Amino acid sequence: CDIYIVEAGARERGDIKEIAQFVENQYAVIGKIGEQHIEYFKTIENIIETKREILLSPKLEKAIIYDEIKDNILNLKSTLNGIEWDLKYNDEVIHLSAPILGGFNSINLSLSFYIAKEFGISNDFLIRKIAKIEPIPHRLQKIEVGGKLIIDDSFNGNIEGMLESIQLAKQHKGRKVIITPVLWKRMKK
Repeated sequence: CDIYIVEAGARERGDIKEIAQFVENQYAVIGKIGEQHIEYFKTIENIIETKREILLSPKLEKAIIYDEIKDNILNLKSTLNGIEWDLKYNDEVIHLSAPILGGFNSINLSLSFYIAKEFGISNDFLIRKIAKIEPIPHRLQKIEVGGKLIIDDSFNGNIEGMLESIQLAKQHKGRKVIITPVLWKRMKK
């Protein structure tokens, strides 16, 4: 095995530190720090400190961080057909597109692009692969049935995804249906 990818999920402080010391990862990707984890960690500061634990790997060579990559995304367009954007990488600007919904996915895919470059993968290969990525079921999944547009976001766990589904639905002329647990939770209160 040349590359082993581990998602370091946590429920409390110290969980990611334990994973990092066990796995001894050489690379780390620190994703968005948001309120979707507040239930377990109670404060944003606790979330930040817990995510930082991935940097405690004794073999860490490089970390790629969400907020740093976010600033390298230019000309983002998010439509019902997918996303496209320009990514600053070193001294280049690379045009990328993907047939998945949600402008925030440009950041996730850009994080993957940066990590892949660490392994010497060519821009052309990455551009082709990103352009063919398939949507994840129930995560801003576009379904068209009988002239209706359904955006199935039923596995969503954050407000950002819900707001994106509303913006996308506004682009559709005609009846719209959005399935999201975030809205349901708020309606029950």
